[in-house]
Amino acid sequence: MSKRYLGIGAVLGASLMWAIEPVLAKLSYHTTDFLQTFLTRILFALITITIYLTSKRKGIKILRSDLPRLLYLSLIATLLPISATSMP
Repeated sequence: MSKRYLGIGAVLGASLMWAIEPVLAKLSYHTTDFLQTFLTRILFALITITIYLTSKRKGIKILRSDLPRLLYLSLIATLLPISATSMP
């Protein structure tokens, strides 16, 4: 398979996952509470990141001084869309 078709397939696959994820999250909110859905989304993200990093044989280096900013950014990025969708 050429790199062109591999790239097209990767973009289509990512687009499909991007489109399906909110629908599955909405269904999950109807059957479970926020915390279970939140933890499931985190677990799926960690599995995806782990697969990517092991396939590329690369590591992520995070400085201790950057950790508070990363945690703040991740919380805002996760909670902001949820609060926006729960508004009347």
